[in-house]
Amino acid sequence: MPSDVPQSPGRVPVAIYIASPGGDPGGVLETHCRQYAETREWVVAAVFTDAGEQLPLKQRTGWRAVEEALAVGTARGVVMRTRSMVASSSEEWERLAVGIGELGWFLAAGLLDAPAEPSVTAPSGSRSPLGAQTINTPGP
Repeated sequence: MPSDVPQSPGRVPVAIYIASPGGDPGGVLETHCRQYAETREWVVAAVFTDAGEQLPLKQRTGWRAVEEALAVGTARGVVMRTRSMVASSSEEWERLAVGIGELGWFLAAGLLDAPAEPSVTAPSGSRSPLGAQTINTPGP
């Protein structure tokens, strides 16, 4: 995990998290996440992957590394391709996102993969259409 991530005003450091039983052949998932982060002017500080059998989130090596990156300040948010990489339902995603938001961090998924209105949920609970589910996204 790099600790020398360039910090510039307005550039929020994020970790990319990929959880896929088949891994990420060709880096397609990582590329999508990087593009999603770059369009928001976030800087990718680290990439963590869990491949193979999908264990409960707290038992995954890659997810535990994500939590460590957040705890030590290497990242302030987590970008993943889809919400199903960390949650099996919209309710589970919301619970995780609220818990992470209470700690001052955020989750962002580049694509919605569960029946839900594409939106952004701000800490106040207001919603606006933006094509991805993002919780507690910090400003520049």
